[in-house]
Order: sequence, then structure tokens, then C-alpha cells
Amino acid sequence: MAPALKVIGIASAVTAIAAFLPWASVLGVSALGIQGDGVITLIAALLGLVLLAGYLGYGPLHPGRRVFGGIEIALAAVVAITGLADLTNFAAIGIYLTLFGGIAWGIAAAVSLRRVKQTG
Repeated sequence: MAPALKVIGIASAVTAIAAFLPWASVLGVSALGIQGDGVITLIAALLGLVLLAGYLGYGPLHPGRRVFGGIEIALAAVVAITGLADLTNFAAIGIYLTLFGGIAWGIAAAVSLRRVKQTG
């Protein structure tokens, strides 16, 4: 498996896990990601993982290279933008993992798509 695909898988999984972690913490009181916008990032991460599995030949979905890269970039952008929008002075570990996961995911998807365009 290409390194970019591994990064897509790891970043998507980290994003999914981050939805269940604290996104904000004030005076010892935390708010989990799934209590807010973490639901959006969790759904995007799960869709990304399903799409990756299909691209690798598992399951009923078998997207083409360009479709795979384009959708993965779009999902990563949703995650990164959501993470950036929810970043506050009270940010906790979950929001940072979401933001960094979305950025890494997007870069890896762009690298994967770029290699597709170079090879045909």
C-alpha cells in the first residue's frame, strides 16, 4: 500500500477517535466532540475509511482513482475547517487531533491524487 494511503487511513481513524475526546475544557468541565460538531467529523471520517476500504478492494464500493482522491480531499477539508472553526481558548486534545488529522488527511489525499494525475 502506498504511504499516502496509509496516512489517509491513520488520519481518518484519528479523526474518528478524536470525536469522542474532549474538544473544550473549562475549569475541569469538558465537552466531547460528539456533543457538537464532532458528529460531522465522525461521519466524514467513517465515510473516508469506507471509501478507502473500497478503493483498496474491500467491500462493494470500488471508486476510481480520481473520484477517490477528490472525495477524500473534500472530506478532509470538512474536517479541517470544522476543527479550525471550533478552535477556541478552551480547546482540548480532541479538537487539536481533529484539526491535525484533517490537515494530514487532506495533504495525503492531495499527494495521492497528484500521483494519479502523473501516472494517468
